[in-house]
Amino acid sequence: MDRKASARETLKIMEQGYYEFEGKQINISLDMENSIKQSFLLTPEQGEALLKKYSTLENTITKNGKSYVENISTVDAIRKLAEEGKSNIGVLNFASAKNPGGGFLNGAMAQEESLAASSTLYKTLTAHEEYYRSNRLQTSMIYTDYAIYSPDVVFFRNGRFRLVP
Repeated sequence: MDRKASARETLKIMEQGYYEFEGKQINISLDMENSIKQSFLLTPEQGEALLKKYSTLENTITKNGKSYVENISTVDAIRKLAEEGKSNIGVLNFASAKNPGGGFLNGAMAQEESLAASSTLYKTLTAHEEYYRSNRLQTSMIYTDYAIYSPDVVFFRNGRFRLVP
C-alpha cells in the first residue's frame, strides 16, 4: 500500500472506530474517544509553571532508570514497550508546528507522519486547532511554546505500517 493510501485508510479507521484484522473486527472507538477527551493544549504559561514546579526535583530517571538504544522505529519501540507490560510510555513527537500530523495526509513519512499513520494521534492533534493557528501566525521560523499532550493514543499498525491486533 502506498503512503497516501495508508493515510486514507488510517482516516477511515478513525472515522468508523474499528478495523478488520484476520477476519476480526478490532474496535478502537472508546479508547480513541478517551484519548481525544483527555488530550489538552499546554499553553506557554502552563509550561513555565511546570518547569518551576519540577525544577527542584532530583532527576530520578538518571539515578534509577535504565536506558538502551535499539535501531527500531518509534512505532515499533512503543509497541515493544507495551508488549513488555510497560505503561505510561512517553513519546516525544517531532511535530509540525503548522500542520497536524505533518505531511502524513500527503504521504510524507518522517517521525510524526509515521506516528499519525499508525495510530489515532491525528485525531488528538486536530482537536487542538489553537496550537496550529498560533504557530501559523508566527512570521519567523521560531514557533510558540504551546504543546499538545495526547495520552493513551491507540496504535493499530507496526513500524512497517501493517495492521496489527
